[in-house]
Amino acid sequence: KKLMPHHKAEAKWEKKQTLKDIPVNCELKSCNNCVFFEVRKKKELYMWIGRVPGGPSAKFQVLNVHTMGELKMSGNCLLHSRPLLSFDKKFDEEPQYKLMKEMFVQAFGTPMNHPKSKPFFDHVISFMVHDNKIWFRHYQIAPLTEDDREKAERISLTEIGPRFVLDPIRIFDGAFAGKTSYQN
Repeated sequence: KKLMPHHKAEAKWEKKQTLKDIPVNCELKSCNNCVFFEVRKKKELYMWIGRVPGGPSAKFQVLNVHTMGELKMSGNCLLHSRPLLSFDKKFDEEPQYKLMKEMFVQAFGTPMNHPKSKPFFDHVISFMVHDNKIWFRHYQIAPLTEDDREKAERISLTEIGPRFVLDPIRIFDGAFAGKTSYQN
């Protein structure tokens, strides 16, 4: 929630509901994109990301999760500031990564002039591909000294967390269902 100022949380999710109910809940809240976390057997964490109502959607297994409190990083960013999204060059080379990049941009990128967002960037969300897994990192943008605020070459990045690794499983043509267009 703190990473995305444009989020709309849904706390009323019951075990008997299925993934096909997600687009209905999104439409009720006037959402175009959805990030859904699914826990299985209290051990495995999956992240679904999708465009609703028509798709596409992708399923990832979330590995090596480290929270902000757990990492005890020294940096921070303002609540509800817009993130600058950074992508590895591999996201422009293969078709499945191009599609994932577009879904990440639509889900994690804050729309311009959103009422809950600040009009500036003070943190970076980085997506990198290594060993066919997507590494998610979160950094603060900070000047080295107060006098360096206007000098781009005197800016540093400090990791602030959370950090995790996404292992792509499938990409579906529809919203949380449909024909498989990519399978790992």
